[in-house]
Amino acid sequence: ITLAQHTQELIEVDPYWRSVTPAQLGIVTFTHTGWSSADHAARAAALSADGFAAVTSTSLRGTPALRLCTINPRTTEADITETLARLARGAGTGA
Repeated sequence: ITLAQHTQELIEVDPYWRSVTPAQLGIVTFTHTGWSSADHAARAAALSADGFAAVTSTSLRGTPALRLCTINPRTTEADITETLARLARGAGTGA
């Protein structure tokens, strides 16, 4: 739960990320400005294929979003920071 709140805090200070739903019970959903549903899905798939983290894509009230569940007890704040960085970089998508 604390890591989900940490994720939300990182998202709130970044001008490109936006929270879709507030962090709750270890889950946070967020979107990236300018990305389509396909962009969100491709970034999530690339990150999962990379093996670093498992983020899923979804749509909430018509807004494309990413969903991150932070319940793995081995996950650290540094892991969350790197997950967001890899998503932004494209995590192997060539972006």
